[in-house]
Amino acid sequence: MKTFLIFRSDRVGDFLLTLILIKSLKRSFKDCKIIVVASEKNYDLIKSNKYVDKAVLFPKKKISEIRRFINLINKEKITDVITADRKNRSIFLSFFIKSEIKIFVCVKFIHFLLLNILRKINVFDNENKVTKIQTIQNILNYYNILLIEQDKNIYNKNDFDKFHTALPIEESFLVLHFDEKWFVNKYIKKYKQINANKENLNSFIESLVKKTMINIVITTGNMHLDLLEEFKKECKIITGNLFEKSVNKKRVFIIDRQNFFQVCSIVCKCKIFIGCHGSLTHLAGSFNAKIVDIIEENKANFYQKYTDHLKNYNKVFRDQMSSMSKKIIECV
Repeated sequence: MKTFLIFRSDRVGDFLLTLILIKSLKRSFKDCKIIVVASEKNYDLIKSNKYVDKAVLFPKKKISEIRRFINLINKEKITDVITADRKNRSIFLSFFIKSEIKIFVCVKFIHFLLLNILRKINVFDNENKVTKIQTIQNILNYYNILLIEQDKNIYNKNDFDKFHTALPIEESFLVLHFDEKWFVNKYIKKYKQINANKENLNSFIESLVKKTMINIVITTGNMHLDLLEEFKKECKIITGNLFEKSVNKKRVFIIDRQNFFQVCSIVCKCKIFIGCHGSLTHLAGSFNAKIVDIIEENKANFYQKYTDHLKNYNKVFRDQMSSMSKKIIECV
């Protein structure tokens, strides 16, 4: 029986992409065991995933922690190591793990050459030329596995049932994920400012309702946003964290103070998803929702490598809210 150790010690969205690889391996090696080395950011999601048999936190920098990690992993009788996160630290640790096969995913060409000299199996993940799906296929090529469309559907709608958030609507709805990424002072300061305020947000929502003629659910992130607090004052309280207002005979909800899994339980049922690029973009894509992905224009080629496989995908560049909202309306 094969036991795979897959390093994914970075972010939630990165794991969601690697889940395509994991599904392919599970499909091809029915009785295999999958162990994923996680970060603190994605550990809970990885641990709860039905395709992952065990999640282990990447060790901290202390020598004692690293030794404990290596001893723990070597007890698992690993057959295959895959450094899917492309981290130098993961490649380094892999040399101390006993396994028959080690597949290193390299970003820097010099590392690719060095590992070739050491006669190690490696995949060169060229950020400028190779999409993430191509990188996954290159890994699978070693096992003579061909990706199928089903592998890309990383979740089923009932996977989040236990985190179900009750919404008083049954018909189709649009999710507007409004989190800290809309504000550069709370996100990446060198990104283009959107300058959202109560007036242009209300105008945007009215235009969305007019164009789509469906209800809207606004989900939020973890950070407190003054603008959303202002918006909630215009709504009536349904429950402690669910608010509602009527716009052109359609219902607009805002729901806050939810964990990631609860937000997922809403996103997986939506018809249209709008938000700044992140893990929820990939989740919505898994359910074939229409996606409007807000990205930085000078990173368009970078994001294309991560989204090339998504169906019904549309991108809109970050800009002033007045002009950006018009482009979003055109997409929906």
